[in-house]
Amino acid sequence: MNQRVNGGRWVSLGVFTLAAGDGDKVGVSRWTSGTGYVVADAIRITRV
Repeated sequence: MNQRVNGGRWVSLGVFTLAAGDGDKVGVSRWTSGTGYVVADAIRITRV
């Protein structure tokens, strides 16, 4: 997802359920055969 579009606003990549506790992790990877880089400069976690 190119997060540089939409005027720099956050673009949701989905809603995920995290179990209670302190063992949750966020990972970034490139799941494509295309060339390029995966760069993440921020994540946002919101309690709903």
